[in-house]
Amino acid sequence: MKNKNLTPRENMLLAYSHQCPEWIPNFRTDVCGRLPVEVWERAPGGPQGGTGTDWFGVHWRTVPGIAGATVDTTVPPVLKDVTDWERVVRFPDLDAVDWKAAAERDASVYDEKKVRYMSIFNGPFERLHALMGMVEANCAILEEPEATCGLLTAITDYKIALIDRLTDYYPLDLVNLHDDWGHNSSTFLSPDTWRSMIKPHIKRIVDFVHEKGLYFDIHSCGYIEPLLPDMVEIGIDGWSSVQCINHVRDIICKYGDKICLTGGMDNQEVRQAGLTAEEVHDLTGRRMDDLCRGGALFPFGNTNANIPYLLDAINTCLEERAEFFNDPGNRVLPKLSLT
Repeated sequence: MKNKNLTPRENMLLAYSHQCPEWIPNFRTDVCGRLPVEVWERAPGGPQGGTGTDWFGVHWRTVPGIAGATVDTTVPPVLKDVTDWERVVRFPDLDAVDWKAAAERDASVYDEKKVRYMSIFNGPFERLHALMGMVEANCAILEEPEATCGLLTAITDYKIALIDRLTDYYPLDLVNLHDDWGHNSSTFLSPDTWRSMIKPHIKRIVDFVHEKGLYFDIHSCGYIEPLLPDMVEIGIDGWSSVQCINHVRDIICKYGDKICLTGGMDNQEVRQAGLTAEEVHDLTGRRMDDLCRGGALFPFGNTNANIPYLLDAINTCLEERAEFFNDPGNRVLPKLSLT
């Protein structure tokens, strides 16, 4: 029987500590948290930013249909030449924010029975291309690695200082950082370039979060499977919004005892046009039965994917599998197929 003495928080933290939880966590219901409105990593307005200027001077615009904001490419970039970054880039004054008052205002958001979570936008790579544009940022990495590394170091220093203040005042279990490293078929940077230019800065943030006694989760969209060995090496505890362009089952088999995954449900099968609610439910249930063994996957489907019936199917299938881990076979991570 499901151990009803555990809270959803305690159950999910078992998975983050690489023990099998008592039931499959639901990332939509078992976590709570909010990025304070004082943090302008994107333009103020809405949970993922509105239209306007962030506190680096980058102009963002909301995009209908994707529930988020993107850099407005019709506005000239803040930084045109990476060698000018020390003169051009202005970092926010974090000491000007009354963090204590912000935390007191937001206290009701945090439920001690759930995993207390804060998602912070624009990691080092995202902030670099927000300042410069994607093409110029990638050119800077290749053509001016020394200056680019200097800017990435400064961004990381700022990010650590921000996390320091947030974790001093907010009752957190887990810090999530957004830093997309891939697109539909590959990583934005070659793995070797990512390892030399991005990995050291992410490691510094991971180490700092761990020093605070918290878990670290990276939100990184796209195909980044080639980076998994490095992500595990530097101690990333979780990877969220794992899209099915990655080989989710293989990743769980290889790394499920070292990193938790959130995602894995919006695969090509459920994306087929014309599926009924019952068909999506059946496909989702079979996928959960396979991938959730061992407790390394939190089943999740991105709301932006606009797949009919998927979110309801995930919630229903999780309810139906409340005693999934009562079967000893489901407490063991899946093995790699020989085919």
